[in-house]
Amino acid sequence: MSSLFRRPPKKGSFYLSWLCVPGHCERHPESPRTHCVSLYTANADHAEQLQDEKDKQLNEQRARLVLGLPSRTICQPITLDAFQIRYFDYYEKSRDKSAATLYAERSHLNMLIEFFGATAPLSSLTDDRLRSYKLHRLTRGHRMPDGSRRPLSPYSWKSHLASLKSMGTIAERWRLVARNPFATVTAGPLPPLPSKAISAGQLTKVLQTTRERFWQLVILLIYGLDCRRGELCRLLRTDVHRKEGYLEILKTKEGRRKRIPLTPDLLAIIDELQAMNPHGEYVCTLKGGPMRGDQVTKAIGAIGRAAGVQLSPHRLRHTSTTELLERGASLGAVQTIAGHSQLTTTQGYIHPDLTALRRALKRLPIRKLSLVPTATVQCKHATRQKIK
Repeated sequence: MSSLFRRPPKKGSFYLSWLCVPGHCERHPESPRTHCVSLYTANADHAEQLQDEKDKQLNEQRARLVLGLPSRTICQPITLDAFQIRYFDYYEKSRDKSAATLYAERSHLNMLIEFFGATAPLSSLTDDRLRSYKLHRLTRGHRMPDGSRRPLSPYSWKSHLASLKSMGTIAERWRLVARNPFATVTAGPLPPLPSKAISAGQLTKVLQTTRERFWQLVILLIYGLDCRRGELCRLLRTDVHRKEGYLEILKTKEGRRKRIPLTPDLLAIIDELQAMNPHGEYVCTLKGGPMRGDQVTKAIGAIGRAAGVQLSPHRLRHTSTTELLERGASLGAVQTIAGHSQLTTTQGYIHPDLTALRRALKRLPIRKLSLVPTATVQCKHATRQKIK
């Protein structure tokens, strides 16, 4: 809540100042600190009018606070295009969000602008209009680079909606809307996800189809390290600590460091990759510099199509995580290797089939326990004497 005070006039000038706490400032809604806001005027009558208006506004806020009523939000009308400029300008300067998150949010906001138009006010996104937008995305989808349209899957819509809700929360905090317009929109029921992991036979077929040894080693390294494609592209020679026996990824998707223990097989793959380009700074490089993520995805996808297998670096991660769990690794250990900040993310990578589940159930000592003899119970009947 703001408190109003008035500075003494200086040389015929009037300064009307008040303190604003975070989230209650109309002029600086994104400010995270308590700060002072001042208005200047040379007219004494105008200064008194401003002070009276501010006093009424503060008295109303105090009354609403005492009565337990929600505060009346004064919103600034803003278009979707203007909100996009303001939002990304702020977060690109503050660096509170990663580049990958901002890239995804920009893509999601562009999809919204494509449907409603750049000049549509942010406050005009009512529940009915957003329901029409949801139906449009789930039926017609978004425009592809070749001009065709592809409907969003329920899981893609869930991710799209989560991004919009996050930006809507910021718009509400900045007092650009009275409430988050996306808060009441639901993701809907989600069908069971098909397995993204490939079988051992499919992986063998992929490696046999690969013509270049370099890409064969890259596939094995992603599979063996359970790493992301960006982590692979940024992997330096100095990140490999041979004496200590681990590989350090300096920055994961969550912005953390990750250490992966190195086995002799993984060290042999790394040595062979470095021998292909002995003067390069990176472990996986074609011309000495870092590879691009889309370059890795495109090459691995082409190898998978030649082998008749749907393949990507992300599918290799799913395969590695699933096999580690099937071979007895604990969920916590797999979470550390994969670099997931939440255990629920690791659980989403698990795709056990009936054979794996049957193998797990066979570990229970049911036969041994079924041979345990039953105990012989002797029942003692107590006699009760009648009381005369």
